[in-house]
Amino acid sequence: MIKTKLRSQAGFTFIELIIYLAIVSSVLTSMILFSLRIMETRTKTKVIQEVQANTRVAIDTVSYLLRTADGVNVGSSSFDNDPGVLSLSTINPSTNPTIIALDQDNGSLTVTKGS
Repeated sequence: MIKTKLRSQAGFTFIELIIYLAIVSSVLTSMILFSLRIMETRTKTKVIQEVQANTRVAIDTVSYLLRTADGVNVGSSSFDNDPGVLSLSTINPSTNPTIIALDQDNGSLTVTKGS
């Protein structure tokens, strides 16, 4: 009777090592791409939130000025050219007239109180 010793395979074969490396590298690549996408989305979300906050402030300011105005100076108001101008008359002489101008070129909203 011939006894053969069975060798235990404690290591990996070269093929197994290549397969494991391919799996690990694809998982790591997916995680990195996912992280980059999350950072990009976060940046876009922050920009959108800032624009919405600025818009909210502009709308609140114009709404307050319209509510507190005594009337509209129709002759001084102009919407046909850039910048569009809304002239409001107020009771307080130091803020009369209040002029709201919207510049379409750079998107700025300017409020001028008084002469």
